[in-house]
Amino acid sequence: ESNLERRGSLLFHEILMNLSDYTERKKRDLLSERKNPAEKARKQLDGLVYETVHIGEVARGVGLSPSQLTRVFQREYGMTPYAYFLSRKLALAQNLLRNSSLPIREIADRLQFTDEHYFSALFRQKTGVSPVCIENASGGKQKFLLAAGYIWSLFVF
Repeated sequence: ESNLERRGSLLFHEILMNLSDYTERKKRDLLSERKNPAEKARKQLDGLVYETVHIGEVARGVGLSPSQLTRVFQREYGMTPYAYFLSRKLALAQNLLRNSSLPIREIADRLQFTDEHYFSALFRQKTGVSPVCIENASGGKQKFLLAAGYIWSLFVF
C-alpha cells in the first residue's frame, strides 16, 4: 500500500468520523428542540425578525397552544415570546441606526413596524432614547455621506 493510498484512506475515515459526529449533534439538537419547545420557538422568532409574527403561528409550529407557549417560554427565558421578539427587533434597529445610512422610516418599514412614528415612540419607550439620538450620536449617515463623497471625488477628479 502506497503512502498516497494510506493518506487517502486516513482522510476518508476522518471524513466519515466528522460526518458521524455531525449527524449525532444534529440528532441531539432535534431531540433537544422536541423536549424544549421554548428553544424551538426562540429559533423561529430569531429567523423571523424582519416579519410580522403572530404568537399562534409560532405556537402551532412547536405544537403548543399560545398560552402554553407563553408559559413555557416565560419559564425558560424570563420573558414572553412577544417581549423577546420585540427586544430582537429593537436590537437590530439599534444596530441599523448606528451602522447604516438607512433613514428611520426605512428601518421601521424593514422591521415591519406600523409606521415610523409608532416605531420611534416604542423605541424611546423601551430603550430610553429616541432613534434620532442613536442615529445622530453614531454619525451613521454622516459616515456614509463622507464615504460616498470620497468615492465620488475619485471619479470626478
